[in-house]
Formats: sequence, structure tokens, C-alpha cells
Amino acid sequence: MGGHAKGGETVKKGGEIMKAKVKSDCDCWIAILIDYDQSEENNLYISSYKQKLIEKASQSRRFNIMGINPQQEVFKSKDYIDGRKGLATLFTYCPLCGKKIDWRKLRKAL
Repeated sequence: MGGHAKGGETVKKGGEIMKAKVKSDCDCWIAILIDYDQSEENNLYISSYKQKLIEKASQSRRFNIMGINPQQEVFKSKDYIDGRKGLATLFTYCPLCGKKIDWRKLRKAL
């Protein structure tokens, strides 16, 4: 009975316990922002997520002030990584290297 291991978890495969390898030099892909245009710029990575979320929050504020989306709620940068808001697809593990994403730590840093 085999299984998939993510981010350093152990998994039994053929009766033997194996440890999944995690790349240490990965710029982890942590989320995809929900937008009409699904492009590379909507991908959030560990190295640049703060800057992108601050830009998105200020854009939300500007659009509301200018009257472009007056009914739309003005979102703060933390709202984009709040799973209850539905503004982004948040990954539990990095799809590139398998490392578990510590969302609590990332939210505190923002």
C-alpha cells in the first residue's frame, strides 16, 4: 500500500517507511489570486507575496474611491490570504517542492 508524502512527511511504501525530500532553495508557490485574467502575475510566491498583496489592497481602495466598483468591499492585504473570503486559492503544500506552508507565520509577517 503506497501513498504520497508531502513536505517531509513519512509514507509507507511496500512495508518500508520513506521520507519525502524537500528542496531547500525553492521560492515556494503559496497561492493563486482569483481574478478574471488568470496569468503568472496572479501567482503568489514566498519571496514577493507581501508586495503583491499590499498593491492589490491599495488598488481595491483606489477603485472604491474612484467609483469604479463602489459596491465592492474594500479589501485589506490580509483579506487576500484569508481562506474564508475566497479571494485566492491557498495551497497547503508548495506544488513545486512539497514543503508545508506555514500560513500562520505568513499572516503574522504581513
